[in-house]
Amino acid sequence: MPSSEGGGSRRRRGASARLFLTRFEEVGGTPLRPTKRRPLQQLLKSMVEELKVKTAALEQGLPLFEEISSALSEAGVSFEEDASKVDLGVTGVSAAVGKTGSLLFAWRDKETHLLTSLPPIHLVVVRENAIYPSLEEAMEAVVGDDPPAYLSVVNGPSKTGDIELIHVSGVHGPQWVYAVVI
Repeated sequence: MPSSEGGGSRRRRGASARLFLTRFEEVGGTPLRPTKRRPLQQLLKSMVEELKVKTAALEQGLPLFEEISSALSEAGVSFEEDASKVDLGVTGVSAAVGKTGSLLFAWRDKETHLLTSLPPIHLVVVRENAIYPSLEEAMEAVVGDDPPAYLSVVNGPSKTGDIELIHVSGVHGPQWVYAVVI
């Protein structure tokens, strides 16, 4: 079983985070890259304004819970517990895959799982030490010997194509997926 330091050394984790964000963007996700000039609070405010977010639900125990809830509140977002009634679901993730830009969600309760699939916009907070080079390594670290009740691998926003090859986003899940690595 891999160590809790999913990405390995500090330099390797940084490279894994950059690769993950690049691949995540290639599959249609939107990476948020906070900097000193554009801190997370400002990035969240821009996202709220651009997508006209009015309501949100946040996973309890979420990394950066206070900072994110404060930024959303200051941007005029109200909070609701029912995932089916919000514009934005904000969750953590069990693991991310650098090679593919995939997100691996594993939960034991359906409420948190619903935050990843019902709202049209999903913001994912990814811990840098939860980024693994491959899906196999991520699965081994997350699932181990005790499979969760809910397990999903997400590659960007929901999308589908019909028989005429017309592509539509947001059919079976969020139309927009954002990720921030901490």
